[in-house]
Amino acid sequence: MKRTEGIGIMLTLEGRTCVIAGGTGNIASEAVFAMLEKGMNVALLSHFPQKCQKMVEKARSYPGECQAFGNEKDMDGTLKTIEETFGSIDVYISKTGILEEAKPLAELNMDDLDKLMKRQVSDILRNIQKLLPYLKKSKAARIVLFTTVGSMNGFKKENLLDSIAKGAVNSMIYALANELAEDRITVNGVNISGFIQDHDGDGLNSESMLEDIPLHRLGNGGDLSAVLEYLVSEEAGFITGEILNVNGGLGIGL
Repeated sequence: MKRTEGIGIMLTLEGRTCVIAGGTGNIASEAVFAMLEKGMNVALLSHFPQKCQKMVEKARSYPGECQAFGNEKDMDGTLKTIEETFGSIDVYISKTGILEEAKPLAELNMDDLDKLMKRQVSDILRNIQKLLPYLKKSKAARIVLFTTVGSMNGFKKENLLDSIAKGAVNSMIYALANELAEDRITVNGVNISGFIQDHDGDGLNSESMLEDIPLHRLGNGGDLSAVLEYLVSEEAGFITGEILNVNGGLGIGL
C-alpha cells in the first residue's frame, strides 16, 4: 500500500451557520474562532453583550461572519433574523451556564436546582423545538450539548446539582438523537470535566481535579475546538447519540 504523507482531512464548515448559546467563555470562545477561521458563520446568543461585542469586532478579520443576538427579541424573532442574515441555520450548540464549586448536600439550595433545570434542560429543549424548522432545511444539521463526568458517576469534585441537571442533559441527548435521526439531524454531547475556568473568577476551579486527571493537565479551548469542528461538520453525519469524553481521561470507563 502506498503511504501518503501530509494529507489532512478537510472538514466542510465553510458557508454553514452555527447558533451557539454560551459561546463567550474561555472554553467555547476559542472554538468559535476556530470555526470562523474555517469559514463558518456564527450567531452568538449570550447575556454578556460586552464580551459578545469584543468577539464580533475580533471576528471581522476572519473568513466567517460573526454576529451577536441578545434578548431584545423572542427566540422566534431571533432565529428568523439569523436565517435572513446568514441564509441558513445548520448547527445549534448550547454551552449555557457555568459549573459551580462542589458543596455538601446540607449546604445546597434547592431553588438553585430549579433554576438549573430550567436553564440547562427545559430552555434548551424549547430552543431546539423552535430551531427544528430551520435545521430540517439543512443538508447536514447538527446539535451539540455539553455534559460532565459527575452526571455519569457522581464525581464528588463537581457540584451535585450540576451533576443532576447534566444527567438530564444526557437523557435529552439520547432521546433527541433517536427522535431526530429520521430527519438526519445528529445530536451529540461533549463531556468537558477538568477544563480551565470558563469565566475568570466565577464557578468551578478545576485545579482541584489535577490529581484525578490521568493526563495531569486541564483542558482548554484548543482541546475543545478540534472536537467541535468535527461534530458540526458535514462529514460527521454518521455519528449521533454519542457523548464524547474530552476530559483528559477523567471519563475512562464511562
